[in-house]
Amino acid sequence: MATVNACDFPEELWYGLEENCWVRADADGCLTVGLTDPGQTKAGRILVVTFRPVGKFVQRGKGGAVLESSKWVGRLVLPVSGTVATVNSLLTRDPGVVNRDPYGEGWFLRLEPSRWEIERGILAKGPQVVTYYREKLVQEGLTCVRCADGMAPDHEWKKVGM
Repeated sequence: MATVNACDFPEELWYGLEENCWVRADADGCLTVGLTDPGQTKAGRILVVTFRPVGKFVQRGKGGAVLESSKWVGRLVLPVSGTVATVNSLLTRDPGVVNRDPYGEGWFLRLEPSRWEIERGILAKGPQVVTYYREKLVQEGLTCVRCADGMAPDHEWKKVGM
C-alpha cells in the first residue's frame, strides 16, 4: 500500500484521479467503485448517501451517488461507464463507514462495465497515483484523516471532481 500525507492508496486498484474515486475489477466482470482516502477526507463526515437506481446506466463523468456532509452536498462522479448492478446498502444505514473504511466496507456501487477496455486506459495505477497525489495534496495542504467513530473533521474545500 502506498501512503502520501497519511492518505492510503492500495496498489491493486485503479484510480480516477480527477474524480477522487477508485475502481476494482472483480472476478465476476463487475467493477466496484469507491471514494479515495483524500476524497473522504475532503468531504468531511458523510451524513447521507443516495444512489442511482440499480439497472440505471451511468456514463463516465456523471454522478453515481449523491453525498451529503454537514457542509457540502456533491456527487460521486464515476470514472467509468456502466450499469449499476449493486449499491452498498450499508451506506444508507451507516454512511460514516465511508470515512472509516473507504477501501473496504465503504465502497459505493458495483457496475456492469460498458467500455472497461477503453476507459481503463484513462485511469491511473501504481507510481502515477503516488506522483499525482503527492503534488495535489501538498498544493491543497491536505493530510488524510479516518476516524474510528466516523466523525472525520469537516473541511472547508472547493469542489474537486465530486
